[in-house]
Amino acid sequence: FLDGGTSLLVNQSLISKNSSVHGGGVASNFIKSLSVVNSTLNQNQSRSRGAGVYFNGSGTLQSHLKFVNCTITKNITDSQLGGVIQQDYSTVRYINNIITNNDTAKNCTFQNPLSLKIISLGGNISDRSDCELDHNTDLNNTDPRLSPSLTTESPLLSYYTLEASSPAINHGNVLYCPIFDQRNQKRYSVISESGDLNCDSGSVEQQKSVPQ
Repeated sequence: FLDGGTSLLVNQSLISKNSSVHGGGVASNFIKSLSVVNSTLNQNQSRSRGAGVYFNGSGTLQSHLKFVNCTITKNITDSQLGGVIQQDYSTVRYINNIITNNDTAKNCTFQNPLSLKIISLGGNISDRSDCELDHNTDLNNTDPRLSPSLTTESPLLSYYTLEASSPAINHGNVLYCPIFDQRNQKRYSVISESGDLNCDSGSVEQQKSVPQ
C-alpha cells in the first residue's frame, strides 16, 4: 500500500496471489505517480474494487498512472461493481498492454468520470471495451491468446507466453517499447505490414529472428 506524495516505478515484476479490500495487487492513495512496466499482474483478489490495481489520485489530474507492456489476467474481485483496475482522480496512460480473462464485473472502473483522463498511446489488447482504449491500434473485445498457464522460471519470475496465433505478436507501439521484457530478454522489433516497427504487446516478447 502506498500513501502520500510519493512516486513509484514497478518494472519487470510479478505481482501475484495478493489480496486486500481495495487493490489486490497494488493499492495507492494520493500519490503523485505509479508506473507499471514489463510486469505480470495475475491471481490477485480484492473484496471491493481494483482486483489488480487501485489508484486514487490526489484530487486533481496531476496524479499519473501508467501501464506499459503489462499482462493483466486472472484477477478476481468479490464485488459486482469491481474491476481489475480502479482509477480515480488521475491521468492514466495505457501502452502495449494485455488485459484479459479477469473474473471481475469490468476490466476498468472509476467512480467519477469527471475525475479521470484516459490516454491510450496504442498497442493495447483487451477482451472487453470498458477501459476506453481508443487508439487506432488498440484491439478491444479481442482474445489475445495467451498460454493457458504460467511459465515459472523461479519464485519471482513467472509469466504468460503468447500463442503462435496471438494478435499481440508485433502489435506494440515501438515508440514506447522497453528495450527488454519482463525476463530481461531483448525485445526485437520487426517491420509490420504498414511499414512500422513493432514489438509485442504484453510483458513478454515472443522469441523471433533478429531483424537484419
